[in-house]
Amino acid sequence: MTNHDEFWSRKQSAAVLKHAVLKNYLIPFTMMTAGANSKFQAWFVDGYAGPGQYAPEEGGDSEGQDGSPAVALGVARFVASRTPPRRLRCVFIEQDKDHVRSLEGFVSHHKDVRARVIHGAVQSELAGVVGEMGADPALTFLDPYGTALPYDLMRRSVLARMAPKNEVLLNLHVTSLSRIGGILGRGENLTSADSRTLQRLDAFLGQDEWREVFLGTFRKSVEGSATAAALEVASHFRAKVKKDTGYDSFAVDVRRAEGHVPLFQLTLFYRSGYAAYKFADASSLGHAKWREFNMRAEARRNGVMYADALLGEDYTEEAFEEQFAHDEKALRERLCNDVARNIRVLLRSRAELSLSRDSDIKAIYGDALGLAGEKHLRAAWDRLAANGVALRRDPAQKMQHARIVRAESPAS
Repeated sequence: MTNHDEFWSRKQSAAVLKHAVLKNYLIPFTMMTAGANSKFQAWFVDGYAGPGQYAPEEGGDSEGQDGSPAVALGVARFVASRTPPRRLRCVFIEQDKDHVRSLEGFVSHHKDVRARVIHGAVQSELAGVVGEMGADPALTFLDPYGTALPYDLMRRSVLARMAPKNEVLLNLHVTSLSRIGGILGRGENLTSADSRTLQRLDAFLGQDEWREVFLGTFRKSVEGSATAAALEVASHFRAKVKKDTGYDSFAVDVRRAEGHVPLFQLTLFYRSGYAAYKFADASSLGHAKWREFNMRAEARRNGVMYADALLGEDYTEEAFEEQFAHDEKALRERLCNDVARNIRVLLRSRAELSLSRDSDIKAIYGDALGLAGEKHLRAAWDRLAANGVALRRDPAQKMQHARIVRAESPAS
């Protein structure tokens, strides 16, 4: 393995994206939902909380990263400082005793936040926490290792809540789906261990139809085929959740770097159209943070590599900031063009588009879904209004409440 391969084999880059999306969604979720109830309160439940913060990797060249509990506590302190203040109640469930010890110590330093740690398995503890929520809005974050979470638990607990503002963020392990699906693709007699592994995935997905879905896409010895088949299984799973519960979904591919296959799909399940709008923006902001992390880490690595060479002077902070800003500007222009083109096409057959409608948001962003966000949409709308394609937007109106209305004589 080359040094470059070793760098990208670390999971830290994917965690940066996952936690950046979580942070940038949890803030508006809490501000909007807690601000709409008399208690100004919302819940965040982390079913697989971990230690709270992670130490730097041994031999790594970067600092340790915040885990999801650290992200949530930071958000809780932020929303409490707003006017009027919102309260985000945090519950962290963790089974590993060493992680619990670390997590309890971490939480003890945040006495201004209402948070508690539960030592136990999510299978036995989640239902009790759900019962405590009452009708309060809640975001439940489930990031199981592999396929440890039974579908029936998610369906009959958090997805069964009748509270109007109830959402679940599931980190679906694409790598586990592709690895386990590969057992079917071997075309050999299954061992008892293979059968148990497949049955665990049956329980995780809530059915065994995924096996046929996987084999319908998988091609043995074709590079990337297992990942493609796993993504088909993930899509089938989201459709099942929709059929069983009525929840819509929005999946964000989590990769280590551009061009790499997805390791996970960070998937939001929701019933409010506003959720899709805000989650798209959170994903866009998270990807910007992820691109900066990757580019900075690569520049730092190259700077170390060429420390004794003339090229070493190229890897200064000033040079990095200039190059990153240049790359982001080019990407922003491309994404704005993509969104503007999508809106133009949609308005040829539609009189208006609602930014609070799930299907409209996904059609507006199209292939840019997950990368483009509010700033790209706003710029695209302004451009189309200037060209006579759409009516001008009201700058005083919040974007998630807006409708893009076709001009009387739209440009071709």
